[in-house]
Amino acid sequence: MTGYTYKIARRDVSLREFALDCARAMGPMACMRDMGGDGESIPSEFVADPSFRRSLDEAEDSLKELQAMSEEQQNEMVNRINSENERKAKDSARKDNETISRLSCVLGEVLLWEPPEELIPLKNFMIEQVRSSISDQRCFLNQKPSQVTFLQLLKSAERDVVSSRELYEEEVNRCKWRTNWVMALRESLDKFESEMKGVQE
Repeated sequence: MTGYTYKIARRDVSLREFALDCARAMGPMACMRDMGGDGESIPSEFVADPSFRRSLDEAEDSLKELQAMSEEQQNEMVNRINSENERKAKDSARKDNETISRLSCVLGEVLLWEPPEELIPLKNFMIEQVRSSISDQRCFLNQKPSQVTFLQLLKSAERDVVSSRELYEEEVNRCKWRTNWVMALRESLDKFESEMKGVQE
């Protein structure tokens, strides 16, 4: 028995019940496959998750807020963001230097270690790992803090609005697709049941 046929082993099951249970495994209903309940719990209409609309509203509000800023407010914002980026870069460089220092200490110990012949491949692997990590950390040290302009912030906010709108529209279209699919399924089952009644009479 499968998760879709186990009911049939225990009792009589109508085509409607079986079809609705199996529908939860199909593309439009896959979002419900692992949820509790059976096919009867499939709603007749799917609505967009409110978080998609909320994200779009927030993105639009952020863009409007940027567009309404005076030149002085724009400069203050850019200076605040760039100062924070510099602070983060200094903090990151300090942590990277600490990491390089610890790695260098371990490298020194590994180089001094004189293991038996059969452990030389392990020692070489350890040296390779530490040297590679030191090299990676040094790359991070050379990175300059990112500096932003107000135009970059504005363009980023515009892209956020476009992206949020696309995601919201995709969600709305997915819900319409699911609703139409379920409607077609239920109409088909209604028609079948009606035809079967006519045959039985």
